[in-house]
Amino acid sequence: MTVTSVTVKHDGWSASVTPGTSKVLTVKGIATIGAKVDFTVVFTVETDDRLDGPQIVGAGDVAGVKIPSIGDFYEFGNDKDKGALCKSINVRATGGKLWDVTCVYGPKGDQKPKDNQPEENPPMRDPNGDPTDDPMLAAPTVQVSLVHMKQPLAEAIYGGQYWATHDDITYKPNVSLTMPTGVAGGSHISALFGKDATGAKWIDNRNPVVNSAGTPYDPPLERDHARINLRITRNHQTFPINDVWWYQDTINTSDVKVLAHGFEMIIPPHWAKMMSISGTPAEINGQHFYRVTYEMHIEPGFFVEEDHPWRPKVLDRGLMRRSRAEEDSDKDPYDQDKDDPGKENIKDSTGQAVMEPVLLNGAGNTLVSDPLGRVAVWLEYAMYKEIDWEDLKFDFMGGIVFDNPPKGIN
Repeated sequence: MTVTSVTVKHDGWSASVTPGTSKVLTVKGIATIGAKVDFTVVFTVETDDRLDGPQIVGAGDVAGVKIPSIGDFYEFGNDKDKGALCKSINVRATGGKLWDVTCVYGPKGDQKPKDNQPEENPPMRDPNGDPTDDPMLAAPTVQVSLVHMKQPLAEAIYGGQYWATHDDITYKPNVSLTMPTGVAGGSHISALFGKDATGAKWIDNRNPVVNSAGTPYDPPLERDHARINLRITRNHQTFPINDVWWYQDTINTSDVKVLAHGFEMIIPPHWAKMMSISGTPAEINGQHFYRVTYEMHIEPGFFVEEDHPWRPKVLDRGLMRRSRAEEDSDKDPYDQDKDDPGKENIKDSTGQAVMEPVLLNGAGNTLVSDPLGRVAVWLEYAMYKEIDWEDLKFDFMGGIVFDNPPKGIN
């Protein structure tokens, strides 16, 4: 009931190499290999009992030749690569007391996590920061990244002008932009005067992105934009399906405190949108549980109390304006005796309907000679349900034992 011999089969020794210039240290010196190497080593194993099975064969160790274990690095003959770890072992009987054992090695990143613990999750630690094998004591983990996208640009800070002449291109940072709106039909937008667009300037000096005639660009200009992607992963006894019903695609209405080892963050109200709630069944030491990940995108506001960055702000503009009763009552009997009869095309100075959108004042009329001196109006819309996330308890460092339904779920 034992292994009597273990030998490496040279005709079963192979490697798959991706071209590259990586260098490794072998017992013979430095060798240049590919960017990624997968090794295969086949052993011939002999036992002294025909009843010896794969368990005994797979643990063979004779005369200095040992069947590797999962996780051992590659080292045979003159070869050595600590970056290639044993990731699978296959035991096959070839007749009598002989067996073939095939070991496959690959880069560390290819190793599968043990005990069905998701690969992207780091080792579990309890609230004190000590390693733990009890999933119900494990503290949450947090991953932070950025999501890059393009964003239509409706408002920005005017920076000045570039003038093209026959000889050169001249930058004029101190030239104001006169808009055909506001008091007495004209408002001046000051340039940055060559200064930086600091946070305070960005909050206070935003204006519509339009040409010097006040017409918005179509299609609008775009800018690079990055949102914060925050992933909070923790253990639940059962999958919290009620969280999916209640919190998916919602916006937080109060401060959200997130705690994990080495991580603390307070998300202000209206900054975060719940993008996904997902779970993976797992088992450690006979305990079944769910590894649940809450993924949210954070859209920073301008640190202004009334700012709701997840509520889109649409530039009020159009080709038509709200008409007055006295303008239309003599044209359409339906409009007679109505305080707010309908709409009409906005006309230019020649009496022709305009072909480009005109900025409106939030009440259906143009901003020309606006008594409040406004140069643009943005209309805000709440697209997502906005609720309190307090019951999610992202500031709780212990394992989740009982999953209570959120407020509003019976």
